[in-house]
Amino acid sequence: MILSLDYISKAVNGEIVKGDKRAHIYSVTTDSRQLSPKSLFIALIGEKYNGHDFVCTALDEGANAAIISEKIDGFQNIKKDKAVIRVDDTLQALQDLAKTYREQFQIPII
Repeated sequence: MILSLDYISKAVNGEIVKGDKRAHIYSVTTDSRQLSPKSLFIALIGEKYNGHDFVCTALDEGANAAIISEKIDGFQNIKKDKAVIRVDDTLQALQDLAKTYREQFQIPII
């Protein structure tokens, strides 16, 4: 999978607030412990954890971009080669991105 940030931001109805829309990501994760190089980290909000607490760490440890819905501490310190997309709801953004990506393929869904 290779997706541009421009494609992602349109798919999730988000705004690129930091970074270059021409940058690319190669995978998507919601777990900052399972990052691969040039991945997209989506900061989900759960009962026990808030992914927004791990955005800067994820970007420092290999993620190329992050999708957020809340302000994050350290935003001003994020490196220039990293990107951030702001949305209203990160769970909805994950669902929208998955749906948009899946629609690219003409395969049966069971």
